[in-house]
Amino acid sequence: MRSAPTLQKHFCSAPNVAGPSEATELGSLCATIHRELIEGAPDQYELKTSVSPAYIALKKQPQQQARVARFLFENRHHIIRPLKTDDTWFHNQWPGYFLFVNLMRANLQLEADKLLDWIIELKEDTRASSSTYPMGYENWPIGFMMQQVERKAKKRPLPDAALEKLRTISNWPEMTTEPGSSYYGTDFGKVGKRIEAILRAHDGTSPDVVPYKKLSGDQFGAALERKLALMDHESAIPHHQLMNHAASAAGGKPTQKFERASTALKTDLGKEWLRTTLQDYLG
Repeated sequence: MRSAPTLQKHFCSAPNVAGPSEATELGSLCATIHRELIEGAPDQYELKTSVSPAYIALKKQPQQQARVARFLFENRHHIIRPLKTDDTWFHNQWPGYFLFVNLMRANLQLEADKLLDWIIELKEDTRASSSTYPMGYENWPIGFMMQQVERKAKKRPLPDAALEKLRTISNWPEMTTEPGSSYYGTDFGKVGKRIEAILRAHDGTSPDVVPYKKLSGDQFGAALERKLALMDHESAIPHHQLMNHAASAAGGKPTQKFERASTALKTDLGKEWLRTTLQDYLG
């Protein structure tokens, strides 16, 4: 591990946009946290924030958390770089990276619009400087950042500018992949689904009802999709609920969770509606 003075210099020499005094203050704090994380780690693969008194104290200061996150992001090209080229993927060799990831797990005092700006800037980093900056887009905590945006959207409506950025991000190719298809790093498929939920909630459609999508080669599902497409939104919702519930079944025996969901769905939709609908499906 680098010596404390060298690590201090690494953080504090950042060309911080807020000025040298903040670079010294926040750089020193980041250097202390990084040193405590490394000293308390059982090995170079595993770091735990619980071993850092400075990080534990930081968690109790929401405004300071936001300042540190902004400091790390704005100076990411200077700070979040490997200390040694032969250990580039060990977290202990990426000063500030582990700290930034964990800060993105929190509910920072940052506007959703700002977080979306950061997501877009990280994408631009990949496009513009992949040959000079070794951090790939999939390695950034995009999922955690979008979780923050979702939590903020549930508390109050997002401004039009933020919604427009969400729509832009949702059209990126990686956001249209199937959830779980990423082998490492950010699961962009899940991020894409989260964006869909935020936009549905804003548009006034139910955030809890995902449109039913037929499986490959599913002729019944294809016919049902055509039928649902002719219905108005409110009329189609219970059909989506029913089919998504049916599609969630797995194995030869229903789980308790599935049984509870079945009972709740029967109560919500009504026995008569279910009876006539299933007859219509099978007829």
